[in-house]
Amino acid sequence: MVLLTILISKRCFSYRPRQSQAERLHQTTILVLCRPSVLVSQVSVENTAQQASLTQLQTQRDSLSAVNLNDEAALENLQQAYQAASKVFTILDTVMASAINLGVETTVA
Repeated sequence: MVLLTILISKRCFSYRPRQSQAERLHQTTILVLCRPSVLVSQVSVENTAQQASLTQLQTQRDSLSAVNLNDEAALENLQQAYQAASKVFTILDTVMASAINLGVETTVA
């Protein structure tokens, strides 16, 4: 199809300076008939290139916005460690309050 279009397009745009009226009419007829096929071929090629660019850009966007599972696991581990440390400090606070107030009853929250 592309080769045929190239052959037709070369035929469409050939020009000879001294043409008879019949040759000019024939040339005009060829231009009218094959010009749309050349345009369709050009639009098809441009569409294919734009689709490829769109696919490439979408892939780049997805790679930048994707969540790294290793980073998520590390953050979850840090969160659990923070919660555990918070509980340890709460218990130490209660123990220290009890040690300071020896002999006085305290309630543990």
